[in-house]
Amino acid sequence: MKKRMIALFLLLVLALTLVACNKNTVLTDAEAQQAALEAAGVTAAQASNLHTHFNIVENVPQFEVHFSANGKEYTYIIHGQTGEVLSNGQ
Repeated sequence: MKKRMIALFLLLVLALTLVACNKNTVLTDAEAQQAALEAAGVTAAQASNLHTHFNIVENVPQFEVHFSANGKEYTYIIHGQTGEVLSNGQ
């Protein structure tokens, strides 16, 4: 019984370590929105109609971020892990 408890404890520690070291962490909607706004040179106060859609395309997590600012419509595709701008359009 004692060996079983130790084995379960070690398994739990291993599982928590793997979760903590996971490099596949996905950004939040707010982080993706901030990346798009910064790429456009627009502040959150200047943006309106801001909305975000998450999708996985060819195994790549992506956020599609839409907003309006200064009389223009913007659409940005943000990499869901790195925050890199994959594409943009006005």
